[in-house]
Amino acid sequence: MRKVLVTGLGGAGRTTVAAATALAEAARGRRALFLSADPGDVLGAPVTAAPEEPALVREGLWAARVDAGADFRAEFLDLQERASAALDLLGAARLEDEELTRLPGSEQFALLRALTVASRGGWDVVVVDMPPLHETIALLALPEETAPLSAPPPPAGTPGRPRAAPGARPARRCAHAGPVAVRDR
Repeated sequence: MRKVLVTGLGGAGRTTVAAATALAEAARGRRALFLSADPGDVLGAPVTAAPEEPALVREGLWAARVDAGADFRAEFLDLQERASAALDLLGAARLEDEELTRLPGSEQFALLRALTVASRGGWDVVVVDMPPLHETIALLALPEETAPLSAPPPPAGTPGRPRAAPGARPARRCAHAGPVAVRDR
């Protein structure tokens, strides 16, 4: 599968270029998917379908719109459901769909998730109408920037990891937190 990411300055015609590219690929007989986060009409019709079920626009061309708000709500509610046992133990109330608002950065995560979904769709080419250039650069750097958040911590004593204070006993785990070093006084 080939991915074509179309970006540029705001108002430079990137949506038009992306749509024309997707149309040209479909005209060549390729299965093309057009993804956009912009609301409104593209390809002569409103693009409202989700990336999981794109709408057929014409022979060989499908289109989907990335809706960051809907994506955030769906992902959060799914996480909340999977964590329901822990939430029940804590006595935490669950949030309802209408109580949620999307967080800063959710647009970027929604677009990355849409690209992941598209990569499993059997498309010959996926054409993405990306955000303006500065946002696209930040978006494409996101996986590398967030990788340390999911990486396991290095062993104690390795460069970049603090050593335990002299006289500290081994760490103990608490039910409400991670490891805690206890220092003898």
